[in-house]
Formats: sequence, structure tokens, C-alpha cells
Amino acid sequence: MIQFKRKSFTSLVNKKSVNLGSEEDLQKQCNDWMNARYAELEKLFFFNSFQGMKLNYGQIAKAKKTGGLKKGLPDFIFLKNNGKYSGLFIELKKKTPFLQGGRTLKADDGHLQIQQDVISQLLIEGHYACFCWSLEQFKKTVTDYMECRL
Repeated sequence: MIQFKRKSFTSLVNKKSVNLGSEEDLQKQCNDWMNARYAELEKLFFFNSFQGMKLNYGQIAKAKKTGGLKKGLPDFIFLKNNGKYSGLFIELKKKTPFLQGGRTLKADDGHLQIQQDVISQLLIEGHYACFCWSLEQFKKTVTDYMECRL
């Protein structure tokens, strides 16, 4: 069972969303859950950790030249065909990227729009792709994907 730090989480009893702090914290929790729940598939999933790292200019240049940095590439990549989709891609956020009503991306420097465009392209290519902003949402999405309920 995954152990959680009490101060990092709000009560799960009456809340739909859990405050995990940073996107990095959320990614760590999702990775721990994936390793515990789908250990036999560990070679088929990974987290695109480069995106959130602070790199110096030399590292950035090298990563770009070798294809290690792609704008908008989702954080979680699961190369498992579930019979309906050929893979699962999840962009993790610490809070919803949508305005109330769920249709419009929040305005920012264009980064969210690039991510939405990549998600749309992945859907066209036969993958399932979405945003998730809580551990519970991530678990449900992966479980529903594995059980062909998406």
C-alpha cells in the first residue's frame, strides 16, 4: 500500500480532488501507484520527466538536438494496447486546466493550448489522451483504460 504524508493531503472523505502540492508531487504519487498496481507492465509506461526539470543551457541544447524535449508531450506515456486504443497519454496538472463548464482552456502563455493540440493529435492517431489533476482521477483513468471502459 502506498504511504502518504498526512500534511500533503486533504481529507478524502468528502472531497473529490486531492491537493498534492506540485505537479512533481502528483507525478511521484502516480508513479508509485503504477509501480504497485501494474508492476508487470513496468517496461510499458514511463513519465516524461524532462519537461519539469530545471536544466542549464547546455543541457537544454543537447536535449533538443537529441529529441529529448518536445513541447506539449504529455507527462505520462503508457504503451499498452487495450484493444480499443493503442496507447494512453496523460498530461498531469496540479489543478484543472479548464474553466468552469469544462470547455475552455484557461488563458496562459499558450502552453496549455499546445498541450491540448498534442492531446487532440494523439486522439486522431488512435490513442487515448487527456488531462488529469488528481491522483484519484489518474487512477480512474488508467483503470478504466485497462478495463476498456473509456
